[in-house]
Amino acid sequence: MDPVTIANEATLIYDNITKNSNAVVTRILSLYDLTATKEALLDSYTPGQTITYITRVENTGSASLYNLTIVDDLANGTLQYIDTSIEGYLNGSPIEADVQKTANTVTFKIDNVLNPNDNVLIIFETTTPTTNPEQITNTQTITANGGSTTGPIVTAKPNPSATVTLANYVSLDITKAVDKTSIYSGESLVYTFKIVNRGNETATNVTFNDIFPTGYKINSIILKTPDSPDPIIYDPGTYVQFTTLRIDNLVIPVGTSTLTVTGIYTS
Repeated sequence: MDPVTIANEATLIYDNITKNSNAVVTRILSLYDLTATKEALLDSYTPGQTITYITRVENTGSASLYNLTIVDDLANGTLQYIDTSIEGYLNGSPIEADVQKTANTVTFKIDNVLNPNDNVLIIFETTTPTTNPEQITNTQTITANGGSTTGPIVTAKPNPSATVTLANYVSLDITKAVDKTSIYSGESLVYTFKIVNRGNETATNVTFNDIFPTGYKINSIILKTPDSPDPIIYDPGTYVQFTTLRIDNLVIPVGTSTLTVTGIYTS
């Protein structure tokens, strides 16, 4: 909290002339006072990523503070605190911090006394969700007791917070299925590949590669994507080498794309 000051100046008026004196300023010292800042070491995130947060608390009053307590709301439970990731420092020297977790918060308690001008650093890590919120803001409530362990509650104002935004990213998964579990030689066999882009950005320069069983002759290759009603048809003569199908420079939009490979198996 910024220090409170009082300021005033005097005025003389004579012969329709006004003269002002210099202003004098007096700072009102706070007996108990806390200031705090918080920052994330990432500006943007991708789902499941680890984010490191740093909180700095300083005793800016003129008396000692006890029972320093930092409660982080974990963005209403959106973030997950990583166990044992806490690091604490008092004026640069390591200290212990007691950690208490609930479903939506993590609390750090410091037993060390904070004398005037002392500062505490709390460093901890969280994991981000897979639900892709556009931004994540987590806020802390920081309190201490002034003068003794049972003294008046002192609260850092404003409550420090940090915000990270969702980055543009690509995340691809692929599954493979076959339409028959048993066939006779000379029958058709269809392989279906589901390619899912779980990110928020189109994937480019993607390479698909599969080595099919010996004796399998590919007759058609069709790709359907969620951003186009028209399928893309690939010529097997161009993309198949012996039993290997390779397609370079695929463009996979967000959502589920389907690659269908149809052929005949001859033993």
